[in-house]
Amino acid sequence: TVGNISRQDITLVWHNNKPSLNVRWLGSLVRMLGEEISNASRKKNSYCLLVQLRGQVVVRFPPWTGIFFKLARLDKKYGKSKSWFFFCEDDTVLDLNGILEILNQYDHTKEFFLGHALQDPQPAIIHHFAFHEDTSKFSFPDFSAGWAISSALLRRLAKRLNDNPAKTDFSIDVQHEATMFVHDQGKGVQLTDVPEFCTSPPGDNDDCVTSFLDSSASCGEVDMNDLFFAVKTTKKYHKDRVPVIKNTIGQHTSRVVYYSETVDPSIPTEDTGVPNTESGHCAKLWAIMKNSRVNKKASGKKWLVVVDDDTIL
Repeated sequence: TVGNISRQDITLVWHNNKPSLNVRWLGSLVRMLGEEISNASRKKNSYCLLVQLRGQVVVRFPPWTGIFFKLARLDKKYGKSKSWFFFCEDDTVLDLNGILEILNQYDHTKEFFLGHALQDPQPAIIHHFAFHEDTSKFSFPDFSAGWAISSALLRRLAKRLNDNPAKTDFSIDVQHEATMFVHDQGKGVQLTDVPEFCTSPPGDNDDCVTSFLDSSASCGEVDMNDLFFAVKTTKKYHKDRVPVIKNTIGQHTSRVVYYSETVDPSIPTEDTGVPNTESGHCAKLWAIMKNSRVNKKASGKKWLVVVDDDTIL
């Protein structure tokens, strides 16, 4: 129901992007949350569950690419005792009181999917051109701002996954793909935009109940001479696609190698030693990466840029 939930009704799911996560970092996180709930019970799991990679007070959770495999587990373990499931990144800064106020505006017994709405400005290949007729009809959440699903929605998603288990955890853009799953070809629910879930720096906007502390490394200024381009192609596209790449990327740099499964002196291409396949090109990509370490054209270059033969830059 609306307006009746407290901290003990929320499960907080924290995604770890840092392989080097350690106990010290987790300890500072717990202390930060402890300050937020100074007037609430501090018993283990009394106000939320920190779902994280390691530590005595946490539960394991995989990268977002494996989220479909664990939604049913979350529902089975916490679905009956919790009203909301709030997901966020390790650099998402939370105002728990503010989040609680937002969630209390919605009925957790109904299906709700809340987040900071993003939309494709134009049809995107990584989203398989979904809603290409009108991309404004479909919104998906920015995970950096945090997102939430009601227990009612989690229950239905878990049932779908139990009835038809996901076959793979492969993902290109998990934010979009998770939303497509929730949308369920129009049979599910759409994302409800919550402007108070923000990605701006902490303290930048008083209306925000979440913010994002961007700790990603800065690449600084990158010069074209620092780049080595590896173009992944195949024999059947040597005559139509490769010339386009030569007239685009090739016009700006000579540090380009065309990798194929066969040698074509007219381009020229280099043989990766990996046969072409219709889907799944991990072996070919790995061969390209290994070759690039010793290729003379890549010598002294700071960056390897791998592109497909249908990628226009």
